[in-house]
Amino acid sequence: MAIYRKLAVSEVPTSSHTASNRENHLTWGGFCAVYSATQILDKIDTMKVISGFVISILAVVSLLWIFSDNIWDRTPNGIAQSGEEYMSVVGNAQQAIGFVIEAADDPFGFDPVVFHTLSAINETGFEVTDIEGRFANFGVMRQIDEVRSERVIEERAVLLREIGGGGHAEVNRKTSEVVALHRTSKNAGDELTEVELEAKVRAFLGHVYPNFPLIEPSLMFDPGMKGARLNSGNYFFRWNDTSLTLPDGLVMDIPPFLQVGITATGYIFSYENTLPLYQSARAFLQTDLPIPDGWYAHTLGDNSIILTRSEVLPDVGATEGYAYGEQIHISKGVFDGNIEQLEDWYYLRWAFEDADHLIRDRERVQIRGFDALRIESDAAGASGGVLRYFIFTGDQFHTLSLYPFDTSKHVAEFEEFVQKYAGKMGTES
Repeated sequence: MAIYRKLAVSEVPTSSHTASNRENHLTWGGFCAVYSATQILDKIDTMKVISGFVISILAVVSLLWIFSDNIWDRTPNGIAQSGEEYMSVVGNAQQAIGFVIEAADDPFGFDPVVFHTLSAINETGFEVTDIEGRFANFGVMRQIDEVRSERVIEERAVLLREIGGGGHAEVNRKTSEVVALHRTSKNAGDELTEVELEAKVRAFLGHVYPNFPLIEPSLMFDPGMKGARLNSGNYFFRWNDTSLTLPDGLVMDIPPFLQVGITATGYIFSYENTLPLYQSARAFLQTDLPIPDGWYAHTLGDNSIILTRSEVLPDVGATEGYAYGEQIHISKGVFDGNIEQLEDWYYLRWAFEDADHLIRDRERVQIRGFDALRIESDAAGASGGVLRYFIFTGDQFHTLSLYPFDTSKHVAEFEEFVQKYAGKMGTES
């Protein structure tokens, strides 16, 4: 900024030339003053613009944070790491772990009726590390070649770690059943006989796996021991399921088994049970589905099977099945209609009750010698169409559906799958 001092009277020029110079000087000074003021105003305006921009960005980020339930804090399948859904998963896992721990600590005195819910980390001694994990000893793979394989059956596991120790645990997220529990071993107290140890293990299993007495006759008992009995020896009571066979090309991580680890003094430090996981997949495995490449099989609670393009079935909550996205759905049912009058079959009337407009096209066809119906329809409550095949085999019908039919790039692949599925039915009948 220019600085001017007031001139004394004696210093004021009197000639016209000097007056002209003074005019020019004052004009230039005025210009400088105006220019400097303009620069300042420009800087102020620029700062206002920048400040406004920054405030706008912060406002947008804040709104996204509020309305997206922390979108940056989610698992790969979109499950928020905080909030009601996440806390429900964590709470169920902690409760399941707490139940098994209390039963292990006192198998003979444990009373499930008075069992109190354990949810705090410091009560169970375990904390959740992942709600989208994989089970260490469960999985069915398709062998691609001598080196490569891809998983075709997978379930999601809630993984936990022991606080202050080297233990870990796995909980089936779908059923909240403990699949594995390993905790730091303790070997204090008087030693028990092997008979007493087995009795304690069986009492424990009666609490954590009530179906055990029913299926034990079908299992192979394989007890073992590590270490010396008088030197911190550990006993392992194991039961293997050797009845499960896989179709050609499929392999298991480890065949189904149940095992309890217990010290010579009676402290249960480990529990593993993959029997329920394989039991839920048994129907699929024994059906020997000709799964198309790039699709993955998942079992649903209604004893049906769904193939999706994802290795892990998304958690869609209590919504309709279309929320799983692109899918092939397979199920079976009892057929008590008249094969000659399928148009009067009650199931079709029930399935499309009050929604006849959903059906676009209906055609009776033959597939590998079986009577079948091919139906194209809208998807009730969802966008995109559905292509269904009903295949009839005596007193049963098989339903195979593709969604979304309108936009899927895998219609030809699905049609081929239907043919192969019916072909397998023909060889088994």
